[in-house]
Amino acid sequence: MHPLRLHPWTSFINDLKEKVRVGEKDVLLLEVEAACEEALLRVHSESHVSIIKALSRGVEVKVLGSFGVASYLPPDTPVVPGIFELMLHLIGGAIQAGRMVWSGSVRNAMAFGGQHHALTYYSSGFCYFNDVAVMIEWLREKADLRRVAIFDFDGHHGNGTQFIYNEDPDVLYISFHQTHDPFGEKIYPGTGWIEDIGAGEGKGFKVNLPLPVGATDEDYDYALNEVFRPLVEEFKPELLVANGGFDAHRSAALLNLSLTLHGYLNIAETLVEAAEKVCGGRLVVLTGVGYSPEVVRRGLTIILGTLLGKPVVVDEEKTEERGVKKEVIRRVAQIKGVLKEYWGCYR
Repeated sequence: MHPLRLHPWTSFINDLKEKVRVGEKDVLLLEVEAACEEALLRVHSESHVSIIKALSRGVEVKVLGSFGVASYLPPDTPVVPGIFELMLHLIGGAIQAGRMVWSGSVRNAMAFGGQHHALTYYSSGFCYFNDVAVMIEWLREKADLRRVAIFDFDGHHGNGTQFIYNEDPDVLYISFHQTHDPFGEKIYPGTGWIEDIGAGEGKGFKVNLPLPVGATDEDYDYALNEVFRPLVEEFKPELLVANGGFDAHRSAALLNLSLTLHGYLNIAETLVEAAEKVCGGRLVVLTGVGYSPEVVRRGLTIILGTLLGKPVVVDEEKTEERGVKKEVIRRVAQIKGVLKEYWGCYR
């Protein structure tokens, strides 16, 4: 089943009211304004936008099926009727969230999104247009945003987002993800190695931590303290953006990570604390999705409750394994070695 069909918004809103005790005065729920096509063209090629639009509306077009051409549509991301309009609303929500946080209308915001596999001319991994990049580029052009940090905690590497900003020194991209399955085979999208630190002027500003099979809440906590916190604090972004995802949960069938909801709570708390410390609390979370409606619903409740500063109760047992894995410590040390010439915190 397509993960976009598993997004349990109705039950999520009920959870906010019942478990986090969020009322109408605590949170501002907004009807999404659809983005215009011009916003997409700040990131994506005109041919890619035109092809997705035409196919979505039932117009037959000839699409070349080789990587590197003007537009490429792999079989894992079919263009179904109406998807173009849905994506315009999804991206409009991201822009709306970013605009309100940047203007100071709200301190932080959460929107459905996180299409981090979409490249400039390439749809993949259920992602058609990169809402993270479109939001950032809209704020850069319309609101004078300059420096932004992105933390991607989806279980898969955000190849599209890194590709788009690979040479940009004003975008710090940090991703925690899985790259190999228990048998040593590469996991989609087959990118995001420790040595992938960017190119040109952007070298050193792209940070990838491939986590080993079975990485737990304690492993994530160690990585957050050793990688995410020091880099974001030294970079001092004007805005912090999180690309979420609940496929790192231990119940997810497609990956082999072992985060629990306690781990997601820790990630949310770390994001809020970092935003308060470096950029006046300005934080936008694009939720990402997952493959378990129950985990997505509970995870969304935890994240938004944390953004609102509400006490959140996690009703899931922690993993029995204790202590940080030696392999996680080794990989974090490797990251520090690769990045030490670019960052004072690692010298």
